[in-house]
Amino acid sequence: MARVYSKAYRSDEPAMTSLARVYADANVNNPKEYWDYENLQIDWGSQDDYEVVRKVGRGKYSEVFEGVNVRNNEKCIIKILKPVKKKKIKREIKILQNLYGGPNVIKLLDVVRDPQSKTPSLVFEYVNNTDFKVLYPTLSDYDIRYYVMEILKALDFCHSKGIMHRDVKPHNIMIDHSQRKLRLIDWGLAEGKLRLIDWGLAERKLRLIDWGLAEFYHPGREYNVRVASRYFKGPELLVDLQDYDYSLDMWSLGCMLAGMIFRKEPFFYGHDNYDQLVKICKVLGTDSFYSYLNKYGLELDPQLEALVGRHSRKPWTKFVNAENQHLVSAEAIDFIDKLLRYDHQERLTAKEAMAHPYLAPALAVHRPWAAAPAPEALRRGLQQRTQRRSLAAAATPAAAAAMGADDKRKAEEGLEGGPAKKVAAAKLAVHPKRVRELRKGAVEGSGPVIYWMSRDQRVRDNWALLYAAEAAAKRGVPVAVAFNLVTEFLGAGARQFGFMVRGLQELQPKLEALNIPFFLLKGDPTETLPQLVQDTGASLLVTDFTPLRLGRQWKEGVAAKVEVPFHEVDAHNIVPVWVASDKREYAARTIRPKIHSKLPEFLQEFPELPEQPAWTGAKPEPVDWEALLQEVLERGKDVPEVAWCKPGEDAALEALKGEKGFLTKTRLSRYDEKRNDPTVPDALSGLSPYLHFGQLAPQRAAIEAAKCKSMHKASVEGFLEELIVRRELSDNYCFYVDNYDSLGAAYDWARQTLEAHRSDKREHLYTKEQFERGQTHDKLWNAAQLEMVHSGKMHGFMRMYWAKKILEWTASPEEALEVAIWLNDKSLEVAIWLNDKYQLDGRDPNGYVGCMWSIAGIHDQGWAERAVFGKIRYMNYNGCKRKFDIDKYVARIGAMVRDVKAAAAKQ
Repeated sequence: MARVYSKAYRSDEPAMTSLARVYADANVNNPKEYWDYENLQIDWGSQDDYEVVRKVGRGKYSEVFEGVNVRNNEKCIIKILKPVKKKKIKREIKILQNLYGGPNVIKLLDVVRDPQSKTPSLVFEYVNNTDFKVLYPTLSDYDIRYYVMEILKALDFCHSKGIMHRDVKPHNIMIDHSQRKLRLIDWGLAEGKLRLIDWGLAERKLRLIDWGLAEFYHPGREYNVRVASRYFKGPELLVDLQDYDYSLDMWSLGCMLAGMIFRKEPFFYGHDNYDQLVKICKVLGTDSFYSYLNKYGLELDPQLEALVGRHSRKPWTKFVNAENQHLVSAEAIDFIDKLLRYDHQERLTAKEAMAHPYLAPALAVHRPWAAAPAPEALRRGLQQRTQRRSLAAAATPAAAAAMGADDKRKAEEGLEGGPAKKVAAAKLAVHPKRVRELRKGAVEGSGPVIYWMSRDQRVRDNWALLYAAEAAAKRGVPVAVAFNLVTEFLGAGARQFGFMVRGLQELQPKLEALNIPFFLLKGDPTETLPQLVQDTGASLLVTDFTPLRLGRQWKEGVAAKVEVPFHEVDAHNIVPVWVASDKREYAARTIRPKIHSKLPEFLQEFPELPEQPAWTGAKPEPVDWEALLQEVLERGKDVPEVAWCKPGEDAALEALKGEKGFLTKTRLSRYDEKRNDPTVPDALSGLSPYLHFGQLAPQRAAIEAAKCKSMHKASVEGFLEELIVRRELSDNYCFYVDNYDSLGAAYDWARQTLEAHRSDKREHLYTKEQFERGQTHDKLWNAAQLEMVHSGKMHGFMRMYWAKKILEWTASPEEALEVAIWLNDKSLEVAIWLNDKYQLDGRDPNGYVGCMWSIAGIHDQGWAERAVFGKIRYMNYNGCKRKFDIDKYVARIGAMVRDVKAAAAKQ
């Protein structure tokens, strides 16, 4: 009797989102009819067209026969299904229809049903097969490489169609092999025992069969882990990680290849599912296994953890012996190592695998495939895919790096014209979709174009400034830049204003060198901007985009008072927020495929801003920068400036790729594994202040980071995920949600669960002042707060812990249970107030989303219910202790605070 073991389960710790690295949006971009197999209408063929010749196999759900089509006397395979759920039959038929004609995928020729019993049968092409137990030991090194390449062609094709096979194994790969030639002459079903027959001299042919376990991939969906055969199950299945993807097939292929090369079939030989996991851990080691669990928020049941134990990684060379050494090469070991990874997101994709040096000999004879037309019986039910993702010809390496190998290939090949179009595309500096009209304009003036600079405070790499210059050139007029200073903006202090003003001071001479005057305005922008437009006789007002409520209100006020056209340019997001999505997105998994599909269109190199025609209008009032700095520093002196971050766009570029910048080998190499460790602060990019004030274009950061991908792939991909998807998700949230900073914006489940636990007893309660001074019982939380107070920056991982503890340690409102109460919930208010007051990058969409994620479950899901938090994701001290050295972090912050205070005392 099989033993039942406890599985791993999701912990309450923050976890990495699991999403396919390639083809994640394959079914997102397809019409529903493509993947909605439950509504499939089957057009049954005639059973009388086929005759059974003899039985060749039998399985749990079917019996398999060699047959013949009596109309053309051609052999076929007939799979007669046993009673099974109609849904499962429809899924297999739908998948086989969608894959018809793909390279090395078994062809479904017809679907028939007995008119009396209603028993369905699937009719397949005929394949002559040699049992793998007989064939594999005879294969040469070249044969193995060749067949692996053939398998990968099939896998890449089915993955590109949004389909996971989920049961790749030798039994499901039919090979007809004789004298290095292959042919389609017999076929057996993986579920059944295959009858061996002699092979003839035929062209080499391989078919991937048995799509009974295959499934359509949808980002964020959880799937049944009771798939794949035990010896080929990926670790994700064995630890019950349900949001797996195509990479499962790559693990199974790695197991197959290891068995073939090392002549050890099966390679991982477990007696049951749990023993299978133990066998894997004894080879790959447990250090990376537990890192994998931590990354995806999984914890093992204590009993299970004890059984797994601790094991060192075993070198692949340990499996080499006299019998297999002729098959083992450095390339083979490297190839297997890149397939057999615990972390499914680190495994090679099928496309990447085909480019591996191990398969170079097979690649030399690689032949392009052409999809065969479906027979009429199949064509009747086949849903043809009618949409193809459009890739702009001007796609850059940065876009390819952000999207992954598949999209990179498409971009390089140029589905819309390729590199030849890049120069032509660059003639239009600013993509028209970046621009939206805030006001049509009642009059057409002949004066200059005014760019109201706000969120994007830079000359270099600024789409809004480029658009203003482009519009001015079309009109034959000069361009000017205006910045409006609101000294009471959302409680900003000397720390934020000092950084911003010093950056603006650097801009003025750069603009003037291009013949662009700089107007510094002070006061209410709804008054100052319309006045400037009138005084200069401007013909067009341009501004950059912000999703925040106050900035949008200012623009509405300005639009109501000016009579000229007023245009807004999203110069902050790589994909303009209104292009990426037309609605509030639920989570990163829902916006990611939308952004990725549009990156080739928007992630392109910036053109240079040319020198402009001489300004002929009235010159701006001179700016007394020293007096202005003294004014803003005095007003907000309770939150002083910080010394570690030098302001300005030159400093921003230096912080990105300078001698000590983020993209140096030393720092970038740490990002993937150490970015969530507060004891290693330089593993983070440190770019958030520059991105917040617009002194660095996120697009520039993406372009430069992509250049490093070949050396630090995992780090670059992780950085691009945060820089592009996560950051632009925050803009999406603030843009489409007016009350983005209140609990009224939370999902229903979050509001309901917090309401249900509103009266739960809090073990600790603190006042706003105690929070501000870092006077709680928790030394870790206090250190995070002091890091923010004295440096203007809190480590990204600690921001989550910090905000969640504010929820845990504040009292619930006593007022009636109405939405208005939620709008003023104290815990959220404290978190946002502290964040905006002390963070150098406060008053930012990322900050609001961070607080709302921690306290209100925005962009998250419900977790195990507990006191105070309800179903909101929980974080605790012990969880942090497992991830990093708390005492080391606390000591580092203590030393930093002492240094800051000592420096202040000297002044």
